This record gives sequence, structure tokens and C-alpha cells, in this order.
Amino acid sequence: MAYVFFGYFAGVIALTAVLVVAFRNPIYSALSLLIMFFHVAGLYVTLHAEFLAAVQVIVYAGAILVL
Repeated sequence: MAYVFFGYFAGVIALTAVLVVAFRNPIYSALSLLIMFFHVAGLYVTLHAEFLAAVQVIVYAGAILVL
């Protein structure tokens, strides 16, 4: 079951990383980046690194995306 979650998170991360570069509208690019950050945090949760997941959400999705 863990492989299914890992495959889902990895696939969405790869897709949204491509979409960040491919979108010409900066709003769509930022939303794709936000989705990617949350899925990276979910990937950390599947690896039992809950602290890194929390830091990922707080620092990257919270602070850097605001810039």
C-alpha cells in the first residue's frame, strides 16, 4: 500500500514540477508550485518524517510562496 501512495505523490510532484515551468501565467505557476509543496510534504509523511513534512508546509508553502 505504501508503494501506491509513493507512486501517487511522486507522479503528482513530477507533473506539477513540469507545469511550474510550462505555464506562462505566474498565478497558475504559483498554484502548481503550492500543489507540489504539499505533495512533497505528503511524501515525507509516507517516509515517516513528520517533522520534515511540517517544516515543508510551514517554510516553503507558507513563507516562500508568499514572496
